[in-house]
Amino acid sequence: MIYQRMLKKKFFSKNRKDKKFLYLTSDIGIKNEFLNIKKLLSFSKSFETKKKIIIAVHPRENLRDWKFYFRKENLIFITQNKNYYDSRDIKRVFGVSTMALINYKFCGFKTFFFERKISKRDSFDILLNNYNIQKVKF
Repeated sequence: MIYQRMLKKKFFSKNRKDKKFLYLTSDIGIKNEFLNIKKLLSFSKSFETKKKIIIAVHPRENLRDWKFYFRKENLIFITQNKNYYDSRDIKRVFGVSTMALINYKFCGFKTFFFERKISKRDSFDILLNNYNIQKVKF
């Protein structure tokens, strides 16, 4: 894949700190991903210094809905149409089923995916396993 090779050459060798988490949404809807983000939020609060979570909303999703759901959480920052390939504060990237997980893997991030309730052994999950993207275990 030409695009992933370009990402690896440009961003892979950066030293990254584990100050923030990045969650990449897909277009399956906020109700399907709400529990995953709540689990990630409780995981980030378990650290001595609470880690902020950046939620990168899928371009087909409504940004206002996402901001409404998490309006009271001060550890969550929500964006749309922005890449964090060159960020030095993010080391771990989470998501459900999006090609951006593979892109971030090629950039040198530690990537993890949440299992979906729709199907346990989807062909996309097999693709994520081929790229050594791990399932979330917490």
